[in-house]
Amino acid sequence: MKRFEKLWPLPPDANIEISSVPYSNSVWGHSLCSPGDQKISFSVHEAGLFVYLDSGRFGVRSEKYSSVFHSKSALYVPPRTPYIVHNLGAGPTGWFVSLPEFLCKALPENIVGLDALDLLIALGRKIASWGRIEAHRGSQQAYVTAFLQELNETKTSLPTALRLPQSAQLLSIAEKLVACPGDMNNITYWAKQAGMSRRSFTRAYSIETGLPFSTWRRRLKIHAAIKSLGAGMSVGDISFDLGYQNPSAFIVAFRNEFGSSPTEFMKKHALIPHRPGRKTG
Repeated sequence: MKRFEKLWPLPPDANIEISSVPYSNSVWGHSLCSPGDQKISFSVHEAGLFVYLDSGRFGVRSEKYSSVFHSKSALYVPPRTPYIVHNLGAGPTGWFVSLPEFLCKALPENIVGLDALDLLIALGRKIASWGRIEAHRGSQQAYVTAFLQELNETKTSLPTALRLPQSAQLLSIAEKLVACPGDMNNITYWAKQAGMSRRSFTRAYSIETGLPFSTWRRRLKIHAAIKSLGAGMSVGDISFDLGYQNPSAFIVAFRNEFGSSPTEFMKKHALIPHRPGRKTG
């Protein structure tokens, strides 16, 4: 448990179970297990994991990484990396592919988000349907070979990392904002919701997340905007959904964060908007 103390402070009487994916020398996969009523889970695996989220959202934190993942997003977790998953709202659904350690040497050394294209997702979903296996049969090896090739060529997504607060009262506020990034209520309103003065609220939020509340909230909106851009939404629709007065105000905020407009950003980083049924190869 000491490996997790620096990631998430725990009360002395905390009853936490550390989960681990069974190790195998073969590539295999499975659907994500339902967390039940447990909102915070502590995990460490001997294998590397490719995780895809079909629905829901959760926060992930390790010593070197902290971010919020939304539906239709993917991440990679290296072997032997202690991390915490904090479920935000209803339990997430999705699947994972377990990779034996010897196949992870060319992959990132830290937890990263991935810009997974349709082909990689389709291959991974097929592998996840097999469940745990010790050896590949028939065409299974061909699926694994293609999946590993696609995974090694997949780009990591740009970090818009958001550390979640640790105290219950501030974590509750963060969960509500993650669920609705376009919320228009001001700091005074949220301080009142947390039962704190505005000064105490902003100070505590900054200490627990490493960012001033206004900056954290702005990055949350930009994080949501990147997902929407990748889904093919227009700049006008995104700016409206996120509570900006007009598209120009959104473009200015986006440029201040990344040094380029949303359109330039998409072209620069080769982020192709997702289209249902789009062929990837």
